[in-house]
Amino acid sequence: MDSILPFLPYVLPVVTGVVAWYAKGSKLFKKDIEAKDVAIESDQTDIISKNLKIYQDMLDDVEKRYEEKLAKRDAEIKALEDKVEKLETQIEQLKSNQ
Repeated sequence: MDSILPFLPYVLPVVTGVVAWYAKGSKLFKKDIEAKDVAIESDQTDIISKNLKIYQDMLDDVEKRYEEKLAKRDAEIKALEDKVEKLETQIEQLKSNQ
């Protein structure tokens, strides 16, 4: 133990420096990892937002197509009702002529 004491003033600062350097490096490494995590979460949020927009556009398109088909079917029904009324009128006229 007496043989280590003369070197202790030289070894202790080196050991302290290495420990401090390691601790500082690990903190920087953690900060770098945290920054990357934030960037990844931001990217994931952007992707989710874009996917939600695409889904909303699809739903809007389905609604638009449904409304168009419904309007077309309503027009067809109206045309058929008019045709039925016209035929009923013709039938009544034919009955009254006989």
